[in-house]
Amino acid sequence: MIESEIAVNVAGFLRGGLGLGEAARLYVAALQSAGVAVQTTAVDPPLPETEGAVLKRADFSDLPAAGRAPYNLVCVNPPELPRFYHDVGPGFFDGRCSIGSWAWEVNRVPADWAWAFAVVDEIWAYSAYVEQIFRAVAPVPVARVPLPVVAPEITVEPPDLGVPENFTFLFLFDFFSTIQRKNPFGVIEAFTRAFRPGEGPQLLVKSINGDYKPDRLARVRAVAARHPDVHVVDRFVSAAERDALIATCDCYVSLHRAEGFGLPLAEAMALGRPVIATGWSGNLDFMSEDNAWLVRHKPMAVGPEGENYPADGVWADPNLDHAAELMRAVWQDRDTRERRVEHARRDVLEGLSLERVGRIARERLERIELEGRPTRAAPSPPPAGTAWGPLRLAGSKVEYDPLKAARAAGGARNLARAAALRAMKPFTYHQEELNEALFTGLTEVAERLDRLAWELEGQAALDEHGRAQLRRLIAAADSRPAPRHPWISPRDDQPGLRFDERDPRSDAYVAFEELFRGAPELIRARQAAYVDMLADRGEVLELGPGRGEFLALLAERGVSARGVELDPGMAARAREQGHDVVERDALEHLRGLPDRTVPAIFAAQFVEHLPAPALVELLRLIEAKLEADGIAILETINPHSAWALKAFWVDPTHHHPLFPEVLLAFARFAGFRSGRVEFPGGSGDFEHDIYTQSDYAVVLRT
Repeated sequence: MIESEIAVNVAGFLRGGLGLGEAARLYVAALQSAGVAVQTTAVDPPLPETEGAVLKRADFSDLPAAGRAPYNLVCVNPPELPRFYHDVGPGFFDGRCSIGSWAWEVNRVPADWAWAFAVVDEIWAYSAYVEQIFRAVAPVPVARVPLPVVAPEITVEPPDLGVPENFTFLFLFDFFSTIQRKNPFGVIEAFTRAFRPGEGPQLLVKSINGDYKPDRLARVRAVAARHPDVHVVDRFVSAAERDALIATCDCYVSLHRAEGFGLPLAEAMALGRPVIATGWSGNLDFMSEDNAWLVRHKPMAVGPEGENYPADGVWADPNLDHAAELMRAVWQDRDTRERRVEHARRDVLEGLSLERVGRIARERLERIELEGRPTRAAPSPPPAGTAWGPLRLAGSKVEYDPLKAARAAGGARNLARAAALRAMKPFTYHQEELNEALFTGLTEVAERLDRLAWELEGQAALDEHGRAQLRRLIAAADSRPAPRHPWISPRDDQPGLRFDERDPRSDAYVAFEELFRGAPELIRARQAAYVDMLADRGEVLELGPGRGEFLALLAERGVSARGVELDPGMAARAREQGHDVVERDALEHLRGLPDRTVPAIFAAQFVEHLPAPALVELLRLIEAKLEADGIAILETINPHSAWALKAFWVDPTHHHPLFPEVLLAFARFAGFRSGRVEFPGGSGDFEHDIYTQSDYAVVLRT
């Protein structure tokens, strides 16, 4: 056992509403459960520019760095790794042991992954299936570290998708995971074979990112339209809504051709839902005939339409008649259904818990440490064009030989196809030459652009720190206040901002706080760190307590406290919760207090509402009213954080942002004995926290 702390930088699409983003977030939770210090590097997924398409985001805040972690866990697959390298820069890898958390679903690994293998020191595979694929080709160690599965607490109603309340078979998929692999057409066909129109059950095919691939979405909808009980909804929902959707379905079904792991299947099992799935690939790590309904299959070649996958790779072709038979069995046989789902829930929650996966990951890190952690110099840039998806796809198309594939497949039909292709060869020769010439030319252009990009970045001295700053600026530019709150952004298929019902409020500012500042539980979590600073002070006076979150925290710790609140609605809300709050102007209240009589004063998100003369007077009054060796804590928004500075202007009652340097200087001039700036949610690294933490506090003593 390694006694010293192990620290890991988990990197990837942590804010992305994609499967890879969810995998990265789950690894963060598992590592934390095992006592591993975690920091994060979030980048945006490389999605195509598509008119009308909307980037899907998940709620995630970067975990700050307390020093430089010696390990990287890069949750980015090899096809996206060149773009990730460009985003984070070579310094990200320099001097660290980098582990690639990768998924791959077919037995053939593309040749252009050679650079990706050279960037990592180890590969973590989601499943035994993926582990076997990588062990056959990887020049570095490969270990199986599964994804953890958590049965979420269902806190919201499932989204209203406009479907009837019948026995529902549910299938979820992302168009970026490719329709060839996810096989929604197979699910629809199996349901069509299983049930007559109006017989009772329905199939809900719930997808995301169809707006990026509208032609494929149109194909799925066209096939679904042949059966009136099949419903296709392409829409992004929150994680909580997605969980509720799975929890309320009657059966989850996936007729995939291959899965690296199959997280939705495991989540459905953890929620006690019956699951029908192809009996092939990564899902067999947690699925069996005892806890699920496994569909028979036969091997098939991926073929030229596999999008991201080599045409000569092999995956499964599920038996749709058997799938239809299992659908009817799940619908009709309640006893078997109940027996298997209980078995499934136990298998998944015990075998893939956060704690168990966290232990597996920690033990693997400890083994690397004991064997001598490898460290590398910054890797060289990726080969030209590998960061550009269309060029990679073009390369795979140029390499594909349909004549060779037809001969290899065998059978009368393919032999006839091979004969036809051979006869066409004299007529397609020039087209093949043109294709190769165009691909070669585009590759040369990509090489020149790559070289130019690295030269420009070198001239700009864009090191690892600079790139991190740039990512924060981009994230801030993309952020919006309360983008999905139902009061101003109805959750339907039409993106935008609007409301469609009357909602008059006499306490408008109270409602405003709830909408834009956050729920009381969130504010309590943010302010909990201040309680320890004030627990021994006898009594605390809070200026502007708002809804009373901090007063409640103090009361729970047995600290006497009272508040002064100018807003009538806020004051009434706090008093309803039993807090001692007077409705009065804070400066006026302080002027009426005797000097040196107040043990402690606290104010959160208060000073930024004051013009400069009132701020100066406030600081002088606080210094005068505090007891000798009294303490004041003044929290406000940190304008050094680009995201926080943007959020500052959401509240129209804010006067101006206060940089910590400015507030601390004014406090010094007001006569305080000492003062310091703290970041309660920070890492302790001041130079990092001052640019990443949304709030700071000035702690003053008399």
